[in-house]
Amino acid sequence: MLKSSPLSRGIQRGPSHPLLDQRSPPPLSACGSVGEWLRAIKMGRYEESFIQAGFTSFELVSQISTEDLLRIGVTLAGHQKKILSSIQTLRVHNKSPSTVRY
Repeated sequence: MLKSSPLSRGIQRGPSHPLLDQRSPPPLSACGSVGEWLRAIKMGRYEESFIQAGFTSFELVSQISTEDLLRIGVTLAGHQKKILSSIQTLRVHNKSPSTVRY
């Protein structure tokens, strides 16, 4: 008897590689810390590096550059892109008014 795999049964699982995961991460407002944010975007492996480099608040993280990422050890271009893309989203949300008035 052949065992069926999750894919053959029509069950879809997320990609196992963080850069292939195209699902949107949870809103940054749902993240209580930089570490939680990194884990939400599947980049938790860099949590200790961010902390050691002093990037411990969203205010500081929102100012990070590619050079900063290289300095703290994020050397893979795909990981840099994913982190910087999420930071751009953080910047946009921080500039948006928290309430909309008509």
